[in-house]
Amino acid sequence: MNKFFTRFKASEHGGEYLMRFISAWLCSLVLILPFRPVKEVFNKEYAGEAPYLLLILFFTLFYGLLTVLRFIPKLRDMKTDCAALLISTAQFTVAYAVVMFREKGTNIDFFLGAVLFIALAVWYTVGKQRIRLPKFTKKCWIAVLAISAVFMLVFTALAMSLRYYKLCTPAFDFGIFTQMFENMKDGLGPVTTVERNYELSHFAVHFSPA
Repeated sequence: MNKFFTRFKASEHGGEYLMRFISAWLCSLVLILPFRPVKEVFNKEYAGEAPYLLLILFFTLFYGLLTVLRFIPKLRDMKTDCAALLISTAQFTVAYAVVMFREKGTNIDFFLGAVLFIALAVWYTVGKQRIRLPKFTKKCWIAVLAISAVFMLVFTALAMSLRYYKLCTPAFDFGIFTQMFENMKDGLGPVTTVERNYELSHFAVHFSPA
């Protein structure tokens, strides 16, 4: 066994096997998300009820596909395993960050863990494996920065607009007080109908145990 590990470590493809294994594993974890047996992924029940057969099937499929890519003559000189590790790490982080945000809200611990995970993948592929990054001209960098700035501006504007419209719905304070003050102006008193689905004093809601 020690002899096997020594040869594996000395082999120039040893790192490629490791990257291929991790890439296939991360892609499999992303693909089983739609087939999860329980509603919440970040739940102790999920580990015991995860679809293991699908996980093994997806892992075998991705590992075989990445292995086949190494035998294509045009891709033989390219570091496909390095690229697969970076891509799979990115999609795994994004997919599970979305799930985490939907189930638990913002989580600084998950964010720090994801940043460390991505940093390790970038360090290993770019630094240790010497993957070649594409060279961009100055005009390309300016275009990328401009597009990123426009995207950030549009995203922020949409997020703030959606938040405003969300707070304007009758179930939130803005809608509640709007109806209450309208009824007070008409002489009906501080009553609302949006809090308990029938006409009720707003102050009675505060004293209600339910």
